[in-house]
Amino acid sequence: MLEHPLMHELDPAYARKTVRSAAALPFASKISEREDPDRIAAPMAEAKFYAALRARTPLAIVSSTEVARALAAAGLSARMQKFYENWVSDQTDVDEEFVRQAAARLKVDTLIAGGVDVWDQKVEAKETRARTRVGLVIGFFDGATGKHLWQGRDENFKDGTRGAPPDYSAILDLVVEALASAFPAGAP
Repeated sequence: MLEHPLMHELDPAYARKTVRSAAALPFASKISEREDPDRIAAPMAEAKFYAALRARTPLAIVSSTEVARALAAAGLSARMQKFYENWVSDQTDVDEEFVRQAAARLKVDTLIAGGVDVWDQKVEAKETRARTRVGLVIGFFDGATGKHLWQGRDENFKDGTRGAPPDYSAILDLVVEALASAFPAGAP
């Protein structure tokens, strides 16, 4: 049996930080339009993750709507999109300068980024099984240095028999729960 989250890495430097505030970046998606024609993966994951995180952490979190508005006003929307294009595919490819600029602009200690990188449903006719998979990657970044403080990755799936694949929303709840539970708590 797999443990969840699948990946959970906390930088030892986090223990020496005082973290009281975070900016919630709007989630990104690397899912094709064919797999997600209604483009619901990122907004659905974002809403569920940030709601779960707010219930678990004392951090003051600037909403993704406010963050998007402030970054657009600062001319940083294209930079955020480029950040996501690189980071969702390769979590070692972080535009640290963007993280620092965004955190300074938003007057927060940290940034939280999230991306949907798995979102599919398959029906296996031979076995009369249907499978839904959902995967997220979440990053927590130091606003002063731009470096990762924490990152988590999870992917979950559910099999159904003789019928439609299980609903994305139910699988997403499992992934969100695993990642929100693993997220480091802010300093009091």
